[in-house]
Amino acid sequence: NKTEMPSKTDDSQIKELANNFSKSTFYKDIKTELHEFKRDENKRCWVRKEIPYVTSFGHQLISLTKRSFQSFVGNPQHWINE
Repeated sequence: NKTEMPSKTDDSQIKELANNFSKSTFYKDIKTELHEFKRDENKRCWVRKEIPYVTSFGHQLISLTKRSFQSFVGNPQHWINE
């Protein structure tokens, strides 16, 4: 019956298989690959967080305000209609 709990001998066999697997080269290779993948992923996340802006927020705000004012002076009817 497959719903029965494993016996103590089954449990010891499972532990032995797990122990042998953890000593295998396959396990070590996979663990190394996953570690490298995680390290690369962390580097990518760090790079995404550190986005250098060419212009500061204040400079962008001043430029936007200046363009908006010039647009208003150049065509005030457009602003009034909106």
